[in-house]
Amino acid sequence: MEIDESDLESTGADDEIKAYIKDDIFKTIAVDMGEKICNAVVLDPWTGYITSIVDDKIILSSGERVGIGPGDIFEVYNSTDTFQGVDGHRFFIPGLKTGEIEITTVYPDTAEAVRISGQDIREGFTVRPKD
Repeated sequence: MEIDESDLESTGADDEIKAYIKDDIFKTIAVDMGEKICNAVVLDPWTGYITSIVDDKIILSSGERVGIGPGDIFEVYNSTDTFQGVDGHRFFIPGLKTGEIEITTVYPDTAEAVRISGQDIREGFTVRPKD
């Protein structure tokens, strides 16, 4: 970040930078970091998971708010392997593809689907949009 020469001169003999200059620097850094994070996340494909299966109906963890629509096809991956992160948070490790599902009904935060291929589709497995 560039600092105006008059601001630099006004910092005084003890080389302390005034609070408003620090605030501007931190705001600039935060905005830049936020943009870089958003750009990186956009490139990573969305991944959700199966919350439950009732009869032939498969319920997903997300819905309309993430762009899921009726007719969308998702690949299902075995997620029985996990690892534990900071503060006890558990993360799924997607394994082998076990099948595909098609979205039939969408709600703001969930979606319903039916199996179109594969036999081993279970609660907790991850789903990704089919390319």
